[in-house]
Amino acid sequence: MALYLFQASFTNTALTAMVKAPQDRPAVFSKLLEKLGGKLHSFYYAFGGSDVVVIFEMPNETDALTAIMAVGAAGHLTNLRTTQLFTSEDTMAAMAKAGSMIVPAPNNPS
Repeated sequence: MALYLFQASFTNTALTAMVKAPQDRPAVFSKLLEKLGGKLHSFYYAFGGSDVVVIFEMPNETDALTAIMAVGAAGHLTNLRTTQLFTSEDTMAAMAKAGSMIVPAPNNPS
């Protein structure tokens, strides 16, 4: 299964609602992921560039996109950003495989 990093910011309306009636948003997100065959690894609240930082696992890109679209469609988040993550092992395997590939540089037809 693939790992993803999700970052977003709350709208002012969402922040107002959560301050008035605190909610367990990680539980809500976790249930959504589980319905799609995924798993929540970590959910953090933050300040700075993002209000929410999440790491989750999904069986494929389509299900990951479905989860993000569902969350985005709810309208309580802005600046949604999703990044696929790769383990060190996967990256090392890709490095080894890339080392056997020949890609000519621009202006170097060899």
